[in-house]
Amino acid sequence: MMNSPLHERKIALRKQVREGRKLGFDCGEAHSIRLIELIVKKGFDCVSAYEEFDNEPSLAGLREWCAMNGVEVLLPTMANETELTWSGNQPLSSAQLIIMPALAAGRDGGRLGRGKGYYDRAVADLRAPRVVVVHDSEVFDSVPTEPFDEKVSMIVTCSECVSVDGRLN
Repeated sequence: MMNSPLHERKIALRKQVREGRKLGFDCGEAHSIRLIELIVKKGFDCVSAYEEFDNEPSLAGLREWCAMNGVEVLLPTMANETELTWSGNQPLSSAQLIIMPALAAGRDGGRLGRGKGYYDRAVADLRAPRVVVVHDSEVFDSVPTEPFDEKVSMIVTCSECVSVDGRLN
C-alpha cells in the first residue's frame, strides 16, 4: 500500500533529513572511532560497512583502520534493481557485524533507509548484530517502520552509541 499514512510519514521524514544533510556536519572521524572501539572490544575480524555518499557519516577512518589491522570489510554494490552484493573474500553471512547506513534511526531499533529496501532484504536472514550510523540530529525515539523493516542492535552517532537490544554490550 504505497499511499498509506505510514508510507507518507516515511517520505516526509526522508525529506526532512535530506534537507538537514545539505547543511553538512562536522563529526570528522567520530563515527569511525566509535565503531573501531566496538570491533576491538568484541574481537570481530569480518564486518560489513559501506562507502558513504550524500553527506552520510564518514566511515573512511574505519575502512582504513580495518585494512591496517586485518579486519575484513565487506562493501555493498548494487547487483540489480532490487539486490546488493558484497565485495570481499567472504560472503555477507560471514560478517560478525553489519554496519548499515540510514537517514534516521529510532531508539527503539527502527531504521529509516532510502526507501528501496536493499539492506532489509540483504540482512533479513542473517544473525549478526546490525549497527546503524547516523548524525546526532537523525536519532528519534522511533521512526516509521513496516513489518519488513529490519531492526538494529545499536545506533552510532557522532557523540554516542545507543544500545538497543543489548547484543553489543
